[in-house]
Amino acid sequence: MSGEQPISTVDIICDLRQFQTDVDNIGTMQEIWQQLGDQIPGHQLLPGQPLTMHLQKGNLLLWVVDAHGLKQVEPDTPFRIIDLLRSPKLLYRCRVCDEYGPLRCTECEKAGRETRLCSAHAHTIKNELKAYCVEHIPRCECRSSCNEKATFRCRRCHKLYGDHVHRYHPHDNNVDYCQLCYRILFERCSHPDCRNLGRSKCAFQTREMKDPCGKPLCAEHSYQWKIWGAHNRGVTLCEHHKNSLRCTDPADLLFMMLIAKAPFVHRGKLHSLPNPFRLRRIINRNRMSGLSFDQISYAINSMGNQVSNWGRRAEGNYRFLSKTFNETTRGLSNTEETLLAQVKAIYQNASGWDAAQQITGLEITDRFFKPGQQPRYRVNLYLVSNANKGLLIGRGGSAIKQVSQSLNIEIDLRINP
Repeated sequence: MSGEQPISTVDIICDLRQFQTDVDNIGTMQEIWQQLGDQIPGHQLLPGQPLTMHLQKGNLLLWVVDAHGLKQVEPDTPFRIIDLLRSPKLLYRCRVCDEYGPLRCTECEKAGRETRLCSAHAHTIKNELKAYCVEHIPRCECRSSCNEKATFRCRRCHKLYGDHVHRYHPHDNNVDYCQLCYRILFERCSHPDCRNLGRSKCAFQTREMKDPCGKPLCAEHSYQWKIWGAHNRGVTLCEHHKNSLRCTDPADLLFMMLIAKAPFVHRGKLHSLPNPFRLRRIINRNRMSGLSFDQISYAINSMGNQVSNWGRRAEGNYRFLSKTFNETTRGLSNTEETLLAQVKAIYQNASGWDAAQQITGLEITDRFFKPGQQPRYRVNLYLVSNANKGLLIGRGGSAIKQVSQSLNIEIDLRINP
């Protein structure tokens, strides 16, 4: 195997891939060759065909490259090994199965440790060159409580989602969207005969409904429930649910207010929910019989045990709403008593004792603000009967106007039920 090689030397490639011992130096190769002993003589030398040697630590294949005219191996036939075939040495092993692990967990690398994974045990996101171990698999971002594994990134909103909200582009299966973005981009308005894109979705939802109505609507056929003021966008509703607001359970109306995402006042600051007076006005709009502050307060307090199931936004809105409503209504009865005494005193001075005795009660129904001015109340003034109603109105409305201007209030006269 050394020195000048005669012409009759047989050139071979030694295949060690079925041999258990790791051969990394010439000394180990010589020891293996000595173990062959008398197995080699007598084998036919066919170029391109192996000589298979069975040893204790596995099979050794000697591939004949060039026999230089020799037909058979003789006891003195010299060989020249021109190459070795060996199994690759695994430097990186999968943490799970100990097989070849070419991938590394992205999150583990950020933490300063290396976690190797094979393709079978690495979690990947479609069309992204990142791998994750089982502890760092990204979660679907469809909602805060979702525990599904993320499998793709939406082309439009760039968030990660699971297969349960996956939609392909209508004409290209290589483009992925989440369900919401797909509906925004490609769904048509649900109104009959309308072919416009339904970019807005009906957000009507009660506490018993798992998801909102979700009907796609164009700008022409959508209705904005203006709970954040006339000049801001509102909660989008379809025609059917717009008309059903007047008979919807007030607790469900409050639920929709709590879960709705408010528009921005300016960068980083959202609009808050309406004050208690405006809230009552919104709830009572188009209702056959309006709700009192006590009825709305009862509806708010009855929702306290459920709010934790509706997400952090709803919890924050509920704390704000409950606090402001309770603070406002707590002092409302004192304000009503004060105004009642003042109204009676003015009527007694202006129209006489009989006029003051006709008044049995006063209820504040609304409050209005103007910059730089005191709040203006709208009140219901309850009377004993219609008999002496004219005393309270006065000639040409002079008496009721005097009271309204003196106390900065708007008065509705009503008969005591």
